[in-house]
Amino acid sequence: MMKKVMLVAVLSYFIGTVNLSYLLAKWIKDMDIRTVGSRNAGTSNAVMMLGWKWGVLAGVTDILKGFLAVHMTRYLLPEDPVLLYVAALFVILGHVFPFYMGFKGGKGLATLLGTSMSIGHLTFPIVFLTLLAVSFLTDYLVIGTAGSAIAFAVDAFIKFGTSVCLGISIAIAVLMISKHIPNYKRIASGGGGEVPLSFFLKHKGLRPDDVESFEDFIEYRTQER
Repeated sequence: MMKKVMLVAVLSYFIGTVNLSYLLAKWIKDMDIRTVGSRNAGTSNAVMMLGWKWGVLAGVTDILKGFLAVHMTRYLLPEDPVLLYVAALFVILGHVFPFYMGFKGGKGLATLLGTSMSIGHLTFPIVFLTLLAVSFLTDYLVIGTAGSAIAFAVDAFIKFGTSVCLGISIAIAVLMISKHIPNYKRIASGGGGEVPLSFFLKHKGLRPDDVESFEDFIEYRTQER
């Protein structure tokens, strides 16, 4: 069993390290996306800094790699659901801590959505609808991210009770929420340094030439209101 866990963990991690937001920014703009906009190598920052076309491509890739890691595990090693959660954890770890980016990657939301598509029949609707509901109710995607991560763990509890699967899903939720702690602090202090979802949707992405730092991004947002 341990050999299977190690195999799934290693393969899933390396699948997770494919970060198109980072690679596209290097290729298209010759910039490190982690130094501009919200300074995150993820889908939302790719949309803001590269535009919707490239941002959506990066997001779809992040979703697909989560789906692929879990689906591959289900196909090759179908006998144990624990391995599916191992795959989910390590593909997200690969996205968040890619070795070739100095272990500074994205925050894992799109990859979590991808894993939820393959891990169970009702998991994706539960996670995705929670993400939408919480995001629109609070007007902040980062709060919706916390809701979706918790929903992922709740789904595991419903399916397996107190089990290894639940423990792994809780670890995923803790990881994802911890990566957003600075965002939550900004929202708690009045939201001055955090972009509402409604503004983000209204402007369909920002111009990279106009926004070179997170502070510039906030100023741009304020001027355009």
